[in-house]
Amino acid sequence: MKPTTRILSHLGALALGAGLAAALHGTGFFSENEATAAEAKSLGKSAPEAAEGKKGKALSGREARIDAYRAAWAALIKEPLTMGARINAQVKLLREWAAYDLDSAIEAYLGEAWDAQQDGRIFLYNPLAQAFSEAFTKQPIESWNALGRNLMAKQLLAQNWMFAQLDKEPNLVASMLGEMPESVQGDFIRALNYQFTPSVKEELLATMAAKGEPGQVEKWMSHLYLETSEGGDPQLLFEEWSKAPEGGDRIREMAAWAHSIRRMDPEAFSAQWDKVPEADRGQAARLLLSQVDHRSPALLDAIEVAVEAGEWKALGAGVADKLRGFEVDRTALAEWALGLPPREEVRGIFNLSISEMLLNDPVGGRQWLEALPAGDWHRESGFVEMMLGNLWVRGNVAEAQRAIDSITDPRLKEEAIKARYDWQLITSQRDMIRVD
Repeated sequence: MKPTTRILSHLGALALGAGLAAALHGTGFFSENEATAAEAKSLGKSAPEAAEGKKGKALSGREARIDAYRAAWAALIKEPLTMGARINAQVKLLREWAAYDLDSAIEAYLGEAWDAQQDGRIFLYNPLAQAFSEAFTKQPIESWNALGRNLMAKQLLAQNWMFAQLDKEPNLVASMLGEMPESVQGDFIRALNYQFTPSVKEELLATMAAKGEPGQVEKWMSHLYLETSEGGDPQLLFEEWSKAPEGGDRIREMAAWAHSIRRMDPEAFSAQWDKVPEADRGQAARLLLSQVDHRSPALLDAIEVAVEAGEWKALGAGVADKLRGFEVDRTALAEWALGLPPREEVRGIFNLSISEMLLNDPVGGRQWLEALPAGDWHRESGFVEMMLGNLWVRGNVAEAQRAIDSITDPRLKEEAIKARYDWQLITSQRDMIRVD
């Protein structure tokens, strides 16, 4: 007898008094008729009498069956199975359990490890999640509500729920996208570009634009166009969004326009930007920042218009990394960075704009910083960046200390000293200079 069958047969014998007999029959672990017959035997009644009695106590019968599933689940832990065999048995049990009572099946699933290693070689992430696909497909609304009752379950199983709906209920996913974890939203948006026909994709985008909050729609459309190849006439797209009424469709059209100008040279970019009404410049700047990258000739122009629009949150959200690999003279880039306002939201942009120049020419870089007015934000922040480069890239502790000594702003000097201490800890330095 196979281990899984042996477990369930044993549990069936234990569950007779509770009103259920566990029997591996066909593909199922439990049978309603077998359960009724088992209960009749345990109570000394005929099967029809037991069935009639069960009508008046349906809840207790249901609870008994759920208890039997729990017992079978617990027994699997004790069975000497390989990792692969255990996962297969758990998936089979969970699949039937979820079809009967999804909430308790999810509860059991959450009590298990969600990733595993088989034979020390194969890494499996969330291997039991596949057990719920059938229940999710058959009862999309009910199963989503079940996930909504447990935030951890939603985080772990929302992706499986989403993929279970793509063939038959993609519009349902589009209408509920804002309720899903951000990673799952991204998975759905990526699927839009390869899994659906143009007409279905258009329908799904219209649903997303209609159902999402403005901030959500902006994020979705930004992500969508990042996954889309270049295309679209900038002038035509500008006319479409500028004439459209407020709402999700207008945001979508504006995102398409932003995508269409991401590779323009600075002169053409400025000509497009000059047409943007003042009232729309904040949103237009955010969408542009989401589309440009290190290959965008007008990357610095996109940053500048966002600064002018005061889109500080957008400027602090990973924009600095776009400067990595940006083809421009590094001294010219450092000079450009002096025009950035003294705000923490753009400090990452400032640091990356000057870091290569400071590393490539340490002597000239120091002279460049020293020529700035004493106490100037750019000067002080620049010496912090110089200190970091000397430690992490050059390992030059003396020059790092010299940079710290050049900082006059108390807050930034304290930041630099703490950063040096962290470097000492991480790199296991012998001669520690401790923070006072």
